[in-house]
Amino acid sequence: MKILLLGAGFIGVNLTERLLADGKHELTAVDIEKEKLEGILDQPELRYIHLDIVTDGDQLEEEVKNHDLIVDLVAIANPSVYVEDPVGVFKLNFTENLKIVEHCVKHKKRIVQFSTCEVYGRTVASVSGLDPKDNPCPFNEDETPLIMGPIKNHRWIYACAKQLLERVLHAYGIQEDQLLDHPSVQFHRSPHRLPAQRGGRRQPARLQPLHECAALWHADEAGGRRRQLPRLHLHR
Repeated sequence: MKILLLGAGFIGVNLTERLLADGKHELTAVDIEKEKLEGILDQPELRYIHLDIVTDGDQLEEEVKNHDLIVDLVAIANPSVYVEDPVGVFKLNFTENLKIVEHCVKHKKRIVQFSTCEVYGRTVASVSGLDPKDNPCPFNEDETPLIMGPIKNHRWIYACAKQLLERVLHAYGIQEDQLLDHPSVQFHRSPHRLPAQRGGRRQPARLQPLHECAALWHADEAGGRRRQLPRLHLHR
């Protein structure tokens, strides 16, 4: 399979290493920096492209067209930037990512879109002034109300942009007949499942097969409770 991986940051590099280890795919990694990829750039199955998705739209579309699967990891994920440059966060995390989605729709390509646990916003307990430890509200993708903070609190613009992109993905998956044979995949991630860094040394990525994500659970370290991870969506 020819895979186009957009965003060679911490998660992207670990995912690239894992896919290369499988020995089954041709990978193209796209980013404006290649520093994190330098240790694996000599792999014959890996091609690196210096490309800015904001300014190199035509080239980006051509790459989408020439690959089987698009893995989208492009995002600003820095809380301080949410407050300092909320418009920039929205433009990259939603507007530019929406262009990627539309390229995939146009050329009938599969897309894996990584989300964030922040799309859930605040818990019902915290909004009600209750202690979440005493009033657990497990997150559930189909039932949890997605409660954000007030408009003046720009720290929520990241979560809102990611959530809005998911809603568009879901709508495309339902409405576009051309996606019937090309599922649009929307995958949520939890910070509890990111590859760990210990002692200054990166640990191997432990990636869960996508078809098993629906059954994943993890322990809430703070209170010992168990909470269901969001499910994988296959929009057919």
